[in-house]
Amino acid sequence: MNNIKRAKICVMGRVQGVFFRQETKEEALALDLVGWVKNTENGNVMIMIQGAEEGIKAMIAWTRVGPDRAKIKKVDVEWLEPSDSLVDFKIII
Repeated sequence: MNNIKRAKICVMGRVQGVFFRQETKEEALALDLVGWVKNTENGNVMIMIQGAEEGIKAMIAWTRVGPDRAKIKKVDVEWLEPSDSLVDFKIII
């Protein structure tokens, strides 16, 4: 259980209007991760993700590429303490 980690990921570039949130959810579920993804007002995508460290690292690697139409310029990652409030994966509208 001490392998459970949490990370906040900010993805910058052309990441809105390219199905980034939906594909993030699919990737998170495939990696057995919980959390959420949302568009930000400044055109980025914010992801809060929790689960096995290996899964989170795989998600971070995926965000550096993203969906086919995305153009990733930068990915910022902040590692945080796990949270009991994350129990599934949601797209926040």
